[in-house]
Amino acid sequence: MRGSTADVLMRLDTEFAAAMSASGLDQHISFVSALSGGADSTALCLLMSRFAAVSGKAHSAIIVDHGIRENAGTEAARVAARMRKFGINVKVEKVSEKAPGTGIQAWARRHRFEIMLAHARRDKAALLVGHHAGDQAETIAMRLGKSSGLAGLAGMKHASWRAGVAIGRPMLDWPAERMVDICRILGCEFEDDPSNLDRRYERIRLRQFLMQDKAYSAQLCRLGDAARQILASLDQTLAVSLARDIRLDAAGYARLPDYRTNSKHDAASYLADLPDIAWHRAMGRLLHQVGGQTYAPGYEALSGLRARMQRGLSSTLSACLVTPVGNTDYLVVRELGRILKEQPIEANTDVIFAGCWHITSKVSGKVLAFGHTKLAQTPSRSALPPEWDVIPHIIRQSIPVIQSLDGALFYPQIMDNTKKHNALDAPAHARFLPLAPGQALQPM
Repeated sequence: MRGSTADVLMRLDTEFAAAMSASGLDQHISFVSALSGGADSTALCLLMSRFAAVSGKAHSAIIVDHGIRENAGTEAARVAARMRKFGINVKVEKVSEKAPGTGIQAWARRHRFEIMLAHARRDKAALLVGHHAGDQAETIAMRLGKSSGLAGLAGMKHASWRAGVAIGRPMLDWPAERMVDICRILGCEFEDDPSNLDRRYERIRLRQFLMQDKAYSAQLCRLGDAARQILASLDQTLAVSLARDIRLDAAGYARLPDYRTNSKHDAASYLADLPDIAWHRAMGRLLHQVGGQTYAPGYEALSGLRARMQRGLSSTLSACLVTPVGNTDYLVVRELGRILKEQPIEANTDVIFAGCWHITSKVSGKVLAFGHTKLAQTPSRSALPPEWDVIPHIIRQSIPVIQSLDGALFYPQIMDNTKKHNALDAPAHARFLPLAPGQALQPM
């Protein structure tokens, strides 16, 4: 980065603001930066702080202490103190669960995101992470090695949604080397994570290889760009027709036209006639949403699903049950056996249940699927809400129920959809999460 410090900072600020605008992230009013203390997250935190000050946005940072290394707590405190000197509000959260003996990186990543997403959701903020072009190349290379389809080869998105939270990667197109330069220009030290040199991990070995072959790394990023452009065009083409064929219900399920029809003149056969790449895209996204899983199912699994649906058979995939109903439709519902048995909830807090329900409650207790309650095993009609008979049996098994500490049951999903309760008076609420805000959900 050549030029005076003031000129370099002006260019960085301008480029960062342009990246925020290009991905629509600048439309949010509050942001939380994921901060590990390394050069990447430190550079993100510093630039976001400058952007927030100029644009009038709220900004804070969060550090997750996994407790994996002996000095992890000391390091987290040091990083927090360092960033506070730059006027950045930093919160340190500690993982309470003990790390496993194997699969530590995956365990740490899952807990880190759960904590950061919960923090951002409470603040109604977008979560920013410091991924750069090097990280993108690593991701695409790893997915190539696992025979990923087009969606996998698209790599990470500049902006996405997860568990009701916007996730932004404003520096995804920037080279890794720039992050260190940014820290030095702004006079901020950063941490060196020793695990980044541990060749026992696949990603570390791949990272070291790609750092030595910049041309190959750049080609991987171009492949990702091309895949994302193809998918964006495909999504736009599919949008209108799929809105007609797929009814995504606010009760947490989807209804599809019968795939056994072969008539190209049948208004319900559009989905059945799609080529594989388009059908996989449509069904993969639908299963991703209804099942609440972190990732959509892969190519081979979707191919198997399509073959079974064409034969009129039921299937399970991605925590969903896909089953024919009547003579005309298919239902896609959450598979009860894949839903967490129960999840604690405290009064006046919220949780994400089963990956696809945003639950808020004024009472403490636990959230569980109706099919996991004692009432589901020995039903008592007087204990059920009057709207119960309207809901098909297969669907009501997986809807969320709150059991208070004194044993009382509340049905927040039914309360919200029947609109018989004042929003301020209702003891609990449940919202089925779309993949992104603005996605249409049909009333029950």
